[in-house]
Amino acid sequence: MTLKQIEWKVNLVDYRSGKTYVATTELWFLSQLFIPDHALNFLQQSQHYLHSILIGFAAGAGTYAVLGVVRPKTSRSSKIKISAAVAVVAAVLFVFLASERNPFAGTWREKVEQSRYTSGLPPKVHTMTITEERNGLKVADESVQADGTQHHLSYGLNSDGAEHPELTGRADTITAEIRGTSLETVLRKGGTIIEVDTASLSADRKELTLTEVAYRPGEQSSDMLQFERK
Repeated sequence: MTLKQIEWKVNLVDYRSGKTYVATTELWFLSQLFIPDHALNFLQQSQHYLHSILIGFAAGAGTYAVLGVVRPKTSRSSKIKISAAVAVVAAVLFVFLASERNPFAGTWREKVEQSRYTSGLPPKVHTMTITEERNGLKVADESVQADGTQHHLSYGLNSDGAEHPELTGRADTITAEIRGTSLETVLRKGGTIIEVDTASLSADRKELTLTEVAYRPGEQSSDMLQFERK
């Protein structure tokens, strides 16, 4: 268990006397705690909101320190109220102005001619729409198969890294986890892994490579699908 420090400084200049004051706020927090993996995954998925709390706390603490220098006669209760108001405003602004869309969200069209299939014939048309939801992502998969039949599959991905019931009948459980620009999905049946899908984004986030590895008794197949953002 380690202790880390964040130091926040503001230089204040009194133009009447020419003196410079330094207001310093130090934030300490513990890291490398013994936290379960699922809790860590939740924290990673919620890091934007945690950042907003930290920003708000820093802004409030900084305001309190500044008031102590420029308004030393201000009562403690007034400084606390002003600092709390600044903290709330800073946190809310950070949530709305610095929010980042999930990089996988969007409509993706498969470039069938660039994809590689080993488990069957490629589809004629294949589109995958990914939307953000409160607990992760929703995937709507639409395709027209080589024989002309239409295929539709819709499912949710709770990207917290934990096992959840798989509701489409493909497996018993599904696990999804986002690591940077990669999204890994694991399907299990009877406790055994039957499929691992890995979606990877290009550097400009305009292309997506989906690798599907299926495990069947006595055999293993691997397909690589190339998508472009519409």
